[in-house]
Amino acid sequence: MRQNQSDATTADNRGSEPEPAPLPDAAPVPSMIGMTLVMKGDLIVDENLIIEGTFDGTITGQGSDTITVRRTAHVSGKISASTVRIEDGTNLENTVLSGRISLADS
Repeated sequence: MRQNQSDATTADNRGSEPEPAPLPDAAPVPSMIGMTLVMKGDLIVDENLIIEGTFDGTITGQGSDTITVRRTAHVSGKISASTVRIEDGTNLENTVLSGRISLADS
């Protein structure tokens, strides 16, 4: 079967779709230690972090990050970050080092 000129042109252009426009800068989604997660060790973060589960060890934030410790969390160890937000009822043992500590109802 013979291919006509317009069919050949259409076939050649299929792989050259325009690239999508870049996404606008959006607020980054924080990392999370979920309620069923149990972690032990040293964690270094350069972004916001939410802790809902169990963590035993050292968490070090770098930069202008916020570490939020939710009431469901059990944290044993040291937290060091520019901002630490601790919800009422959190089971927190040991040390929090921060330029700013915030206590919240939830």
